[in-house]
Amino acid sequence: MGVGMETTKGVAGSIRIQLPKEFADLLPGYVERREKDAVAIMAALDSGRLDAARDIGHRMRGSGASYGLGFVSRAGAAIEEAAIHGDRDTVRAWALDLTVCLALVEVVVEPVEDPTVNAPGGSAA
Repeated sequence: MGVGMETTKGVAGSIRIQLPKEFADLLPGYVERREKDAVAIMAALDSGRLDAARDIGHRMRGSGASYGLGFVSRAGAAIEEAAIHGDRDTVRAWALDLTVCLALVEVVVEPVEDPTVNAPGGSAA
């Protein structure tokens, strides 16, 4: 996981993502795009386009952990692998699981300590 990012199980099954403000502002858009990806994967399956599902899975695999969402990366890897092997049922199951997990994401803005404060030569702020 990236610096200053933490994923914990939250209240009532939510997935709490603790991020510095500059990252927290980006997370809702990222989650929305992954929700659209899950829909696109289902549409690709319905139209027989496992190659499209594979490509979407590949992109998710590379990006989820950067946002503190390791489950997105794991789902993307599983979708990509299942699509390569023509396993439509597994692709569909992972896309559905992804949809459920994304709906549980709760962003918590975490104040980040300035490492220069109180450090030798740092600001006394």
